[in-house]
Parts: sequence; structure tokens; C-alpha cells
Amino acid sequence: CTSLKSIVTFMAAEEIDAGQRCEKTIESVSSALLSLVRKCIERMTIPIVNPSNVKREKNSFGTKDGSIEFDNETNDAIAYASVVQAKELCTLVINILQFWYPIIRDKASDLLKFVFTDIISQRILPVVQALQATSNECNLELGKTLIGEILVAASGLLDEKEWLLQAAPLRVAAQTMGLSNAN
Repeated sequence: CTSLKSIVTFMAAEEIDAGQRCEKTIESVSSALLSLVRKCIERMTIPIVNPSNVKREKNSFGTKDGSIEFDNETNDAIAYASVVQAKELCTLVINILQFWYPIIRDKASDLLKFVFTDIISQRILPVVQALQATSNECNLELGKTLIGEILVAASGLLDEKEWLLQAAPLRVAAQTMGLSNAN
């Protein structure tokens, strides 16, 4: 990010002709970043744990009726599906919103649309909802923490007219969890 900021700063200081080159460079960077993120996300399978079948007690998972307690490998798979991927996706969103968006602000609309509609709405929110439904106090707080961190990263965008519709699912999830845009 630092080298990209340096390039953008240098090119912004150049003459008008170079400014047009700067715009093209920023547009190219934005397009390449969107392509890379889209490619990685589309290849990623996001399994969602069915909370009507699985419950968590202490550090292991089992069936809701208690008839089966899963082995370590299954516990790890469920934990990865419900916790690790949610954290990784949230980290990706936060990095894009905090580090990449400020650099490529004017050319980032497609990237932000992808972040709000695909990553947050279609991937993170369902995983967090399933995470909270498998219940246990730690999971409830983890979901709130993840959504809270995204809210902080997106705080400057949530009330912008252009992003009101795309950010609506995030705002609703935050409100449901008792979080506000100011958190």
C-alpha cells in the first residue's frame, strides 16, 4: 500500500497530461484489484453450518438432540466453516475499505459494490448468522465484533447516497445486533 500511495502522490504532482496517466493508473489498479478479489472469492466455498442440526458446547460440536458428538476432525471443519472463514473475509473487507479505497477512491465503485453485495451480504452475514445461531456466548460476541469492525471500516461510506442500498444489509445486521454506525 505504501508504494502505491507513493506512486499516486508522485503522479498527482505531475502536469495535467501526467494527471490523465495517473487516472488511468488508478483505474487499472482498481480493476486489477477487483479482478483478483473476485477471482479468489468466487473460488472460495463458504459452507454455512445448519444451526437447526448443530449445537456447540464448550469446545466441541454435536447434534442438537445430543445423540452424536462429533470427532476432532469434524469439530475442526465446523469451526473453520463458521469462525475462521468469517474472520478471514472480515479482514479482507476491512483491508479493502481502510487501505485500498482511500487510495483509489474515484475509481473504486465496482470494487465497493462487490464488497457490499457479494462479500458482506452474501458471504459474511450468512456465516455470522449461522455462527450466532449455533449459540454459545463466545459466538455471539464474535459475530458482534466482526460486524462492528466492518462498521468502523465502512463508517464513512454507510451514509453516502451512492452506497445506501448496497450497505443496507450491513446496517440491518448491525442494528439487529445492537450496534450503531458510531461504534
